[in-house]
Amino acid sequence: MDKTYYAKKTAAALSVAAAVIMLFVCLTACSSGVPHIEGVDWKFAIRQSADGTAELVSPDMKVYYPDAPEGEVSIGISDGVISVSDADKGTLTEGEYRLADKNDIRAVYLFESDGAEWTAVVSVTKHWDMHEGTLIVSNGEISYTFTADVTGLSD
Repeated sequence: MDKTYYAKKTAAALSVAAAVIMLFVCLTACSSGVPHIEGVDWKFAIRQSADGTAELVSPDMKVYYPDAPEGEVSIGISDGVISVSDADKGTLTEGEYRLADKNDIRAVYLFESDGAEWTAVVSVTKHWDMHEGTLIVSNGEISYTFTADVTGLSD
């Protein structure tokens, strides 16, 4: 065997090792446990239709969706009940939730409202010294996304 064969094999092995290390670093840096859905100060970010169209955005998100109308939606989560509402329409959806699945990077909750099945997914992303929580509440036709600083709130 010549030297180029061993050089290629060594380079390939080092590339695989580097990729595995980068994946491990990303996975450990990108998630930091999942907070419970209650006890978090969730802030509205965006309401989207099933095709991804931004139907309503918070003032902070307006820069990313300049053509979308600006507004606020609030979420209340207490004593096992999720309630999503806005100032104009009142309660948009409300129901008793239950934990359906949880792992190190997300928690999935299910609830029913007006005969429709809803899903609420909580996840956390680490940005340098801050942990940002994301809560998406959806019934497959419409989704509401909320965010929160959850530094120190992870389980």
